[in-house]
Amino acid sequence: MYISILFAISELAYETKNEYYPLIFDAPTSSFGDYKTSQFLNLIYETKNQKILLTKSFLDRDKTTRKLYIKKEFDKVKRNKAFWVKLEEPFDKNDLTTINTNVITL
Repeated sequence: MYISILFAISELAYETKNEYYPLIFDAPTSSFGDYKTSQFLNLIYETKNQKILLTKSFLDRDKTTRKLYIKKEFDKVKRNKAFWVKLEEPFDKNDLTTINTNVITL
């Protein structure tokens, strides 16, 4: 429901300024499952706005190695660009100097 309101505001802005503004979503599908998330992302891909989405929906951890990976379902999501901002492990959450990130283009 709230996402629909954002799209409506975006359309109103376009009608008055004749330009689309970027939409930024932080975990918009956190309550969805993988299938519904894929449907939403493929639908939002079709909009004319620039979109920036932050999500952890397609992350999983290997039960044996405990390493994070991106599920195969993400391959079915339409996108122009995608990046994985991944924390290097291990790190000490009490010592910020041990936290490093890798930006991986998907």
